Amino acid sequence: MFIPLLLVIGLAVYLLWDHPNKGRLTVSGHNKDEAIELLKRRYINGEIDEETYEKMRRTINE
Repeated sequence: MFIPLLLVIGLAVYLLWDHPNKGRLTVSGHNKDEAIELLKRRYINGEIDEETYEKMRRTINE
């Protein structure tokens, strides 16, 4: 009964501790294009400033 619970907890710890991106989301393919377009719209609409736009754009392109 406790073994499945321990396995789930162990898996969660492994994924959180040893994940290669260390909590960062990765964006690839057309998702990257969609992310850039959404970012541009937010900048144009005044939702974010230029500094935030540039920082987020660089993060998406990494």
